[in-house]
Amino acid sequence: MNLVELLTEELKQKNIVDKVLIARYIYIRLGQLFEYDPSFNVETKKRQKEIAAKRVNPFYVTDFNIVCFSWADLYCELLKIFRIEGKVVPSIGHDYVTYTIDNKDYFADLTIELKDICNIKFGFATEKNFPIIPISGSRKKDVEEWDKKIGYRTNMNPETVLEMLKKELQEQYPEKEDYYINVYKIIGYILNFPRENVTSTSGRKYIYHLLKYFLGEEYSVKTSTFYNIENDIYIQAYKLKLLDQKRFFVYQRKNNNYQFQEVQENNIKILARMKTLKSRYVQNVVA
Repeated sequence: MNLVELLTEELKQKNIVDKVLIARYIYIRLGQLFEYDPSFNVETKKRQKEIAAKRVNPFYVTDFNIVCFSWADLYCELLKIFRIEGKVVPSIGHDYVTYTIDNKDYFADLTIELKDICNIKFGFATEKNFPIIPISGSRKKDVEEWDKKIGYRTNMNPETVLEMLKKELQEQYPEKEDYYINVYKIIGYILNFPRENVTSTSGRKYIYHLLKYFLGEEYSVKTSTFYNIENDIYIQAYKLKLLDQKRFFVYQRKNNNYQFQEVQENNIKILARMKTLKSRYVQNVVA
């Protein structure tokens, strides 16, 4: 893919000429098109260094997996192509970007804690792209105004939809046990809609967000990640315990889309025994 050609054509079609809006549009599109490399946190240190050193050619994109270093470099290069002054700001183990338009400075960090790269894919408001001054107050309004002008988040936003779903579930299932199990079912319903470039990384992050939103801070769930880097297999398993009953769910690729569904305990045991899959256990992920 020629990313520069794509962005140029889209900006022309949308008649976006203001540099502040161009920078914002590029930020949103990179969040939609790219995914945080799912192998980065399970690879060897040597391989992690190789991934961190990888850069994306904006005129010929063949790999849409990125990490903070490659994203920051790509975003700065694109800003430069569209005549915007930007720079990569290195910190400990992480890179982000600042850019300047008409003597005003802006902050951009698509990958920190996987927030915006996930927020954008599922239509949420972003948290890490804004004018540096003012520190508060009109900053949120500025970003909301940008998004209206570029056509992002113009329909009913997902926050409102989730609020409606939560209220409906609470009214329909007043007993906690019934509510919990139906939260898992509704998460499956939400996630099973095909979305462009949603893979294991953003999907798992979104599941965490949904569990925390629907179940609250006091609730916890145990998870295991099964993966095979060579074959690009990533399966996240969830164990939910309700009274004396255990329920199991998995998030995995199925028919070219990642889906969330309930499975039998035996399915998890089979995964654990497969020699081609490694297992990484994550205890007490608070939801």
